[in-house]
Amino acid sequence: MWNGILLADLSPHQSVGWAHKVDNGYYIWSFQGKLLQRHALDQFCQLLWRPRPPSLLTDADIKNIKKDIKKFQRMFEIKDRMSQSRASKELIERRRRKMKDFQGYRQKKNNEFAAAEGAALGIT
Repeated sequence: MWNGILLADLSPHQSVGWAHKVDNGYYIWSFQGKLLQRHALDQFCQLLWRPRPPSLLTDADIKNIKKDIKKFQRMFEIKDRMSQSRASKELIERRRRKMKDFQGYRQKKNNEFAAAEGAALGIT
């Protein structure tokens, strides 16, 4: 479910008769320009938009939420930073493990190369 501004592109645009029979339907876009849904319908001529239902919150509840929004915002920002930090730590640890594995593999291959080169030159 989307909460915010949505744009709808309707086709055909209230023209006389059914002169336009291709690409009938509607598209729903976000305010950022991202296509959210595409619906193709034969002989499409009307779309009725259902308004948002009235809020279940009282005016006092809304006023309290607006008053305390900064407190909640700080709390959620801290939680967001913690989850981002945790993800960053996991990513860094994964990269370190991969680098360690690569360095071990590289050392093994360097040793094999040195041994093969020594054998080819007659050095043991």
